[in-house]
Amino acid sequence: MESLFPDVAPSNRRSRRTLPLNESAFDEPSEAAHYWAGFLMADGCIAEDGGTPKVALRLAAQDRGHVESFRAFLGSGHAVISGHCSSDQLRQFNGAKTRRGQYDWVHYSVRSRQLVAALATFGITPRKTLVARFLGGLEFSRHAWRGVIDGDGTLGLHSMGRKRFIRPALSLVGSEPLVRQFAEFAKAVAECSLSLQPRGRVWKVQLSCNTAYLIAKELYKECTIALPRKFVIAQEIVRRGPIEPYHKDWSWLTAARLQRLYIDHGENWTAVGRTLGVSFSTLREMREWRGMSVERTLRDWSNLTSESLVGLRSRLPSWSAVARRLGLCPSNLRHIRRRLGVE
Repeated sequence: MESLFPDVAPSNRRSRRTLPLNESAFDEPSEAAHYWAGFLMADGCIAEDGGTPKVALRLAAQDRGHVESFRAFLGSGHAVISGHCSSDQLRQFNGAKTRRGQYDWVHYSVRSRQLVAALATFGITPRKTLVARFLGGLEFSRHAWRGVIDGDGTLGLHSMGRKRFIRPALSLVGSEPLVRQFAEFAKAVAECSLSLQPRGRVWKVQLSCNTAYLIAKELYKECTIALPRKFVIAQEIVRRGPIEPYHKDWSWLTAARLQRLYIDHGENWTAVGRTLGVSFSTLREMREWRGMSVERTLRDWSNLTSESLVGLRSRLPSWSAVARRLGLCPSNLRHIRRRLGVE
């Protein structure tokens, strides 16, 4: 198959290095080393073409400055190559679409067995797309995860609701092991539990509101290196601060008053919730906080006669209204009516 990057030709020759390169850049732990390990885990590539293995990084043309920063971190004199591919090749490379229907990219690669070996200790190996996972103590490194989010994550501020409520959002798409590791990191930082969602052969985890705020704050606080366009969004998320939830003052609602509401609504907690404007789960928590029993009890309908049922129907507009008054679903009420012989 014709190479997508014709200017980057494979080489099987062993030659003496003529351009500068710091091959021990990943040997010592540092913010930059952990960040670039995370970024390469997301967007980098370890290529083996028969010769010396190489480390490659390919980004959209708009992120050329970030590729230059990676080259500077390696102290490399190797060139950053620009090019474009057609829309037919988009599946092989995700770049920035131009007006001509082409996708501009920038590419940087360097051959080094020492660099490849150092990256392998972090879990960055060839053909890692579906099995990528951090090794070597990077599982809880905020700098490494910032690199992953800069590479394969998304950051944003989204409006929702009629009042244009602005909420932060953060998500990551990657291999199942890597996404599960990020979920563990987020759980340690924000004390939250996250649900993972399969997306074909990859997995996705999504955070929003205060959880996204806490993770963005942890990843991008006092950092010296980040993808500029995502760093700007993270700064705005942190500047806005945590979202203050809207709470009503329920101090007046004592256990006695709540029990009285329950009796007034025909011993129907769902009807009480509708009156108070809260969900059933929230009402359950309110009952727990006030020391009230939340165990579900079965009602005794033995005292419900056909006469009383017909009397209720005569005072209410429909059988659905009768079911609501009794706290029953319509199907249960139909069963009781058949048992009592009420048409």
